[in-house]
Amino acid sequence: MKTFRERLGRTSRQLRQRVAHLAAQLLMEDGALSYGAARRKAAERIGEVRGRDLPDLAEVEAALMESQRIFGGALHAERQHEARLEALQAMRFLVGFEPRLVGRILAGTAGPAAPVCLHVFAETAEEVLAYLHERGVPCELGERRFSDLGTFPMIRFVAGARRVELVVFPHHGQRQAPLSEVSGKPVARADLSAVRALVDQPGAAGAAT
Repeated sequence: MKTFRERLGRTSRQLRQRVAHLAAQLLMEDGALSYGAARRKAAERIGEVRGRDLPDLAEVEAALMESQRIFGGALHAERQHEARLEALQAMRFLVGFEPRLVGRILAGTAGPAAPVCLHVFAETAEEVLAYLHERGVPCELGERRFSDLGTFPMIRFVAGARRVELVVFPHHGQRQAPLSEVSGKPVARADLSAVRALVDQPGAAGAAT
């Protein structure tokens, strides 16, 4: 017979899986949600979820990728291609700031409303703001905090039907990417040529390496 500790461990694993898969469903429905927000909402819906029963963000991402593979099919692949095309257009527009694509559009896990997330490099955020204002692009200034590097300016604007979020790093920031909240490793960044290669690859919608 299984011991109480073994039964408790099994129950906890099952609950982690439930939370992860519900979070994945929420992410598929609302592409603007972060992994952390989706996990929190899933735990609230299920109820009575203790800290040890929460999946880590890598488990949430794995559940999302599995759900998209099973249920997304050709529609998901088409959406990823469209999102990457829009990212490529934004990067060409911002080419003077050496943009790098990051986040779920790069990873191939973006939902319909996922923003184009770019890291750009300039002396100051005002330099990027001035560039946008000169071209008549309404935008707003905020900030983004990274656990390992601190806080950086973030600029948001809308291009067509897609939101664009720019985190502005100093030029030397190209040498050190912030750590991913999912993997704990430096976030993947893709330059213009790498994103163009993803777009040009027939049927490509999988995760970038």
